[in-house]
Amino acid sequence: MVEARSGGITIADPGPLGLAAFAMTTFVLGMFNADLVSRSGETITLGLALTYGGLAQMLAGMWEFRTGNTFGAIALVFVLLAVAFFLLGSGNARASDSLIKAGVPLPTSGRGGGG
Repeated sequence: MVEARSGGITIADPGPLGLAAFAMTTFVLGMFNADLVSRSGETITLGLALTYGGLAQMLAGMWEFRTGNTFGAIALVFVLLAVAFFLLGSGNARASDSLIKAGVPLPTSGRGGGG
């Protein structure tokens, strides 16, 4: 247990939660990329990546900051942001199409016409 600086509240180490979120999402996506499982279930990776891989990792990063572990906080949040920028900023059509089908509004890239 790690003691937080404010209020004397004791919380558990959030590092394993963040690492497990990253590992599970990477493992499932790797199974689809290696064609070890049928592509018909590929849409499940979006929900897993957004909720467990994204939200849990972001919360773990914030809890790491609260416990005073700045390196852990930056590492967990940086991985999440790096993946988001890679998927949304690289022009990855499959990732963008999956997000659009799920109803997630995407920022425009500023390329290719428009006002």
